[in-house]
Amino acid sequence: MTEMVVKKNGNGNKNSADLPADRAAAVEAGIVHYQLVAAERDQLAKDVVALNNEITSYKIMVEAQKSQMNDLESRIAAAGAIRDQAVAERAKYETLFMSIQAMLRTFNIPAAPLIKEMDNNET
Repeated sequence: MTEMVVKKNGNGNKNSADLPADRAAAVEAGIVHYQLVAAERDQLAKDVVALNNEITSYKIMVEAQKSQMNDLESRIAAAGAIRDQAVAERAKYETLFMSIQAMLRTFNIPAAPLIKEMDNNET
């Protein structure tokens, strides 16, 4: 490639050592800078890939947490339904016992047990 530049300039020098020192330093500095920027770009591309992988793993974790949260909410709803059923049954039995108690009061039946225990000596 340098041969093409030399031929285009027309000076016929094929030796790059004939380049003035300040220009050779500028070329070298430009190449070094380009290589540093290219290395930084490559490193940043690797970092982007790693961060995208990390984001994907976090998204998976979030979805798992959402699934677990939905499962827990479903269990809570089921437990609430069971509790409501138990409260309804208790209210039904309370009503039944209250009506039996009202009947006992109506017929003046005492609250004491009606069957008395017998001693073994009283035969």
